[in-house]
Amino acid sequence: MDVFKSLLIKNRDIVHGALVLDENGSKVIFRDTLQIENLDLNELEDSLNALTLLLSEYTNKIIKFFKM
Repeated sequence: MDVFKSLLIKNRDIVHGALVLDENGSKVIFRDTLQIENLDLNELEDSLNALTLLLSEYTNKIIKFFKM
């Protein structure tokens, strides 16, 4: 349960997108909802930058989660 709480707390810091669990609760997914109809490059770059920052700060905890 500590891992789930930690993931939810980390979601507060993510500007674009969020960490979510798949329907089985066995995989952590980064999800961001972008509208393709009027998507511009800045929006896509912001999402990718948010994911990059998340991974650089949180990789060890995510790996630990998968090893459980």
